[in-house]
Amino acid sequence: MNRTLPKKLGISQKIAFKIYRILCFADLRILRWLRKTALRHILKLPLRGLVVEGSVIFTGIGNLKLGNNVSIHNWSFISADGGLCIGDNVAIGQRCPILTVEYGGAAYGEDSKLS
Repeated sequence: MNRTLPKKLGISQKIAFKIYRILCFADLRILRWLRKTALRHILKLPLRGLVVEGSVIFTGIGNLKLGNNVSIHNWSFISADGGLCIGDNVAIGQRCPILTVEYGGAAYGEDSKLS
């Protein structure tokens, strides 16, 4: 079972996720824009104010929902295998792991800060 790419992602979303993984560890301005654009395509959301720094790893991205003004900083690990909803105005600090499992889910509301 491939946990990184759930079956519910379409072909173009899978390609965008692979591009994101390739660009994950680079931090040039154009590559930050490409990472953000790939995430917008994968999640099919406008994602206003999204900031994803370098080296952020996602798994189970098909089960992830992001709000507006979300900031995820360097070396964070986001596992949405069990479902994860991150609301508006959330900041996730450096090296912050967020893990969910298949039988639950997690939700972080507005104005949350995790570090």
